[in-house]
Amino acid sequence: MICLHCGISHRYKRSEGEKETLKQLFPKYPAICAPLTGKTHDEIIAECRKLLPAQPDLLEWRADFFAGINNIEQVLQLLHSLKYEMGPIPLLFTVRSALEGGNPHLNLSSSEKRNLCSAVCQSGFLQYFDTELSNPADEIDYIREITRAHEVQLILSYHNFECTPNQPFLIEKFEQAHKFQADVGKVAVMPHSLEDVLDFMKSVSFIHKNIDLPIIAISMGDLGVMTRLFGWMFGSQLTFAAGENSSAPGQMPIQDVQAVIQMTQRGNSNSIKH
Repeated sequence: MICLHCGISHRYKRSEGEKETLKQLFPKYPAICAPLTGKTHDEIIAECRKLLPAQPDLLEWRADFFAGINNIEQVLQLLHSLKYEMGPIPLLFTVRSALEGGNPHLNLSSSEKRNLCSAVCQSGFLQYFDTELSNPADEIDYIREITRAHEVQLILSYHNFECTPNQPFLIEKFEQAHKFQADVGKVAVMPHSLEDVLDFMKSVSFIHKNIDLPIIAISMGDLGVMTRLFGWMFGSQLTFAAGENSSAPGQMPIQDVQAVIQMTQRGNSNSIKH
């Protein structure tokens, strides 16, 4: 159905009951995820140990920075060590492409990516796997098949470090994620003005209300900091906060993000509904 007011398809619009179900995809609403970006086994374990006292809801291993990424045995050994340290905290595994903010020195072929995906999902050590919507359709289909077979939640993501696309473009990205049967759709964009940030959050609110897909939505850099703190009010289920290091522009220390969200939730517990 096409809305006569905005010209946008509302065919994915969901009920209030379905919205409540979507909240359970992550441990909390919103969930706070901290990245691990070290290059070696010891660096990453040290990062993890320093982060754990802050009680993040998730940890993301940005494996594209890992020096041993081309060696599946080394990757699996580190996954085992991480889960031993993390206990019940869920793990998000990400190998970000250089084109979307990842390690510019990463060199993995398509077949190596597939083998890596299969190995880490079969390991039982991770709960979430992130890959980009910019990948070829057959590669996304393969990753969807593997993640589903091993009960790993698939996040399909889009990153733009140049600008903030308009609402129709953002809707298209989330609809692509929905078409590929992602468990979560993610977009991260770069604003050039406060107006960009406000327009982005309006788009996020619309998408949250009208597309049947859990979403993560972030505006990066200094201007976008407010989306990391208050994006949950508009429907973004997860935010990223820096621990030892940040993995994207604008990430704030995890303790600051936790404090602001907790304070805001106390003040708005009766007025904000999702």
